[in-house]
Amino acid sequence: GADGVPARAEAARALGLIPPTSPLQSHLASLLRDPDTSVVEQALLAAGKTHNRHVLPQVIEKLGHPALLCAARASLAEFGESGVGTLQDYLNDSRIALSVRKQIPSVLARIATREAAEVLTNSLLQNDPGLRFDLLKALNKMRRWEPSLVTPDEQFEDMLLAELMGYYRSFQILAAIDPSAGAPAHSAERKTILCRALRERMDLELERIFRLLGLLYSPRDIHNAYAGLTSGQARLKANSLEVLENLLRSDLYKMLVGALDPELTLQDRLRYAQRLCHTTVESRAEALRILLHSEDRWLRACAMHAVGEMQVRELNDELRRVSYSGDELLEETWNWASARLNAGATA
Repeated sequence: GADGVPARAEAARALGLIPPTSPLQSHLASLLRDPDTSVVEQALLAAGKTHNRHVLPQVIEKLGHPALLCAARASLAEFGESGVGTLQDYLNDSRIALSVRKQIPSVLARIATREAAEVLTNSLLQNDPGLRFDLLKALNKMRRWEPSLVTPDEQFEDMLLAELMGYYRSFQILAAIDPSAGAPAHSAERKTILCRALRERMDLELERIFRLLGLLYSPRDIHNAYAGLTSGQARLKANSLEVLENLLRSDLYKMLVGALDPELTLQDRLRYAQRLCHTTVESRAEALRILLHSEDRWLRACAMHAVGEMQVRELNDELRRVSYSGDELLEETWNWASARLNAGATA
């Protein structure tokens, strides 16, 4: 009960001072399941101090509890190299809650060993773009803190090409839905929820592209170039493009300039996107069809809303095939869009 909380917290703290081979360490697992947060915090810290691998899975799972996040991170950092293998298993297990997996890259960055850097590098291929971002952010931090741990790797180039193709594909979709929204973000009139959502995803894609470049080239130069290109100031943009032209390999620069040069027309950008992606998006309906099956839940919801709002009746059958089971937002949006299409059909 509540009266025993101070005693249990003190017992957990004391376990951090007792050798890991002591029979008393068997109590640590139950203290990690205690209903009181202060007790669990002490138990987490004790687990890290004693490197108690028997409770390591419990410690990792606490990363998904916001109130325990700081203590869980500190504990796992204390495990150091001995916990890296298990962290890798959890990071790459799609059955583990994403809220847990997304915290692991920052823990590996704090451990800051060559093995931790290799786990981050070898785990970059993830379906969830937010998790990819977290992995890149952790690698960027490690490279700043200890450059010898993160050196240019072929995997970074492969991932860079994939992210660039994703960016150009998003641009094709955006331009097909609303050509005026294909203009640079600061000068575009953001007309719809869907266009805003696509622009936001493209901004995140661009940041991931530059984080990857920061793993291949001078982090400081890449950061300064990114800051200039996203500043909205023409002079800074021009200076940043010049820096990148001198810094990057010519083929990489050409891929970037097709997306970033403000002097290129919409058609120039679309032609380059077609060459890189080997495909086109010919119509608004085709763009919406692609988004209705996106892995990005929010984009899927926005596409459903757009189909209903614009009354794109040719996508009625496509909308029926969209899965939304167990997702309140998607179900509500699907019902609204279907009702709009049906109302338009009977009007």
